[in-house]
Amino acid sequence: MRRALEVDPNSASTLMWLAFAEAGAGLGGEAKAHALLALRLSPRDIWIGNAQLALATASYCAREYLEAVHWAELAIQSLPTAPIRRAIMIACCARAGDLQRAAQERAAQERAALDGFAPDFIASLFRGENRVFTRPEDMEHRLEGLRAGGIERMTETATLTVLFTDIGGSISLRQRQGETAAHVKADSVSADRIGAAGSEALAHR
Repeated sequence: MRRALEVDPNSASTLMWLAFAEAGAGLGGEAKAHALLALRLSPRDIWIGNAQLALATASYCAREYLEAVHWAELAIQSLPTAPIRRAIMIACCARAGDLQRAAQERAAQERAALDGFAPDFIASLFRGENRVFTRPEDMEHRLEGLRAGGIERMTETATLTVLFTDIGGSISLRQRQGETAAHVKADSVSADRIGAAGSEALAHR
């Protein structure tokens, strides 16, 4: 991504993805600079929420929780069902001392998970399967924020039955424990997962 930015320094898309990867790699200053530049260059970009998410993530890691809440709120507006955005909002609100707002966001996340493309996302964080940060201390900081926001450590107790409902790859998941349902598109690609992979690459460059 850095090479792509050298080719076109004014590419808002490259700046956003780079900022998100840098935030996950613990490069908060660089992440903020690139995300803010993307916002100035293309404020109405369809993917501008990724820049806002990068700013929320970098601010959270810097313990700037009120600033993180501001950016997380904007990121959610552009893609309300993305679990990584709700997760950072829950942690930010809890760290900022607004437990009522954290509870509201937790309820919104539970509703969004029913129709989201990654209903198991938060549980995967606690299981260590989805590391959105490359530095262990940043990952633990996020999990502590989620616990403070009322999300307890999730285990493998939920039983999921997966049914392929059509040839196009639509998957229906019914969670026996709690009797909730979710629908996921098998061919969907999580932009947030791509960003996490970029963070990993930056950490080892």
